[in-house]
Amino acid sequence: MRKARQVIAFADRRAATPLESISRVAFAVHGLPAPELQVTLVWDEFGNPRYIVDFYWPEFAVVGEADGLMKYDDAHGSSLRAEKLRQEELEALGYIVVRWTWDDIWRRPEWVAWRLRNAMAEGARRRRTT
Repeated sequence: MRKARQVIAFADRRAATPLESISRVAFAVHGLPAPELQVTLVWDEFGNPRYIVDFYWPEFAVVGEADGLMKYDDAHGSSLRAEKLRQEELEALGYIVVRWTWDDIWRRPEWVAWRLRNAMAEGARRRRTT
């Protein structure tokens, strides 16, 4: 019963995909701070959400993106190009973007955690120097 309560308390309906939920578990297992989920970072000229990110650590300006690769499977590669331009814009605004896939979070979650820790250290360093 105690375990079930812990699972329910940890669950978050804002996680948009199973990959995001599994990523949150890996973050907790590897001692990372809990991120905010599904955060709008950029709005269009009409005030509509333009860029919503999977994970956000505001204290470090770090964005985490759990990439299910199916969304890039279009005939012309336009989805991949749009995602690349989106990431470039986020980085130009000062965010540090870290991406991972299903394979990464299942086979080497410690690598994902290491990359996120490095990004957080860089984000903290940037904040100290500005």
